[in-house]
Amino acid sequence: MNYGDTLRRGWQVTWNNKWLWLLGFLAALGGGSGAASNSNYQMDPSTTPGTISPELAAGLTGAALLLCCVGVVIGILLWLVSLASKGGLITAVAELDREQPSSFGRAFRQGWKKLLPLVGMTLLLFAVVIILAIIMGVGFAGTIAAAVAAGTSGGSDALTGILGTAGFVFLCLLCLIIPLTLVLNLIYAFAYRGIMLRDMPVMDSIRHGWRVVREHLGEIVLLGLLFVVVNVVIALIAGTIMGLVGLSSGLFSLLMSGGEPTTTQIVTAGIGMLATFVIFAIISAIFTAWRSATFTLAYQQWTGKDTLKDSAAPMPPAGPIVS
Repeated sequence: MNYGDTLRRGWQVTWNNKWLWLLGFLAALGGGSGAASNSNYQMDPSTTPGTISPELAAGLTGAALLLCCVGVVIGILLWLVSLASKGGLITAVAELDREQPSSFGRAFRQGWKKLLPLVGMTLLLFAVVIILAIIMGVGFAGTIAAAVAAGTSGGSDALTGILGTAGFVFLCLLCLIIPLTLVLNLIYAFAYRGIMLRDMPVMDSIRHGWRVVREHLGEIVLLGLLFVVVNVVIALIAGTIMGLVGLSSGLFSLLMSGGEPTTTQIVTAGIGMLATFVIFAIISAIFTAWRSATFTLAYQQWTGKDTLKDSAAPMPPAGPIVS
């Protein structure tokens, strides 16, 4: 495979059809997200643990559960939109490469039509990882409860022992989850394209994805490494731009200031943060669309591009194409 030509063609498709950027932005919404929380609550020095009233504790617990439920619902909706957008990107690039007309609405509808098999394939493929993640979450909660109990009854030695054992178990699970997730992500990328471009059922798409990975592992890894390099370069450029925006808006001076911020500082800092978010979103959307387009073009070469151009042509045991 000519990597330079594939990267260039993927970029041309992405740049000449800028509505793909919106699909890239929506697709990036579900592309691995992390959550971080920060608590600014400070206990009054005059209070001690155990002085919170039962009514307040119940209210805080209810509020936390409500926020968790709302977060889960929003997360699921964003994930479904992301799945449909990824599917739309794949079909749109395939159609544009065949010089067929396409649009944002058409592409998103094509992705949405395949939402159920995409959800089924994703859940089935990552079932082991999901189960391990649930085990880690339950274990983390149990560790926190045990650590609190040990800290109040057994002293620091018991607390250290519990945390050390939990840390060792989590490390072992991570050593299992990380390589497994990397392999599953490779299969996932081509199982996705099997569903979108070859109208495969769930199990056939997973087998198809594994076959593509097994037969073209070296080329896939090399193309992935090229995008890792591109991603690092883009991250450096984006970081430089964001830094310049932060400096020009007074955001950094506000963060480093020891005194009380003025209204002007707050407004300029807010504008700077908004500009930084917009810049990051645009760069992320373009990169996501370009990467998806390039891998779709590469997938067509690895699996037989002519069969994708002519739905009547004989194909490997993969099923007909959705046009």
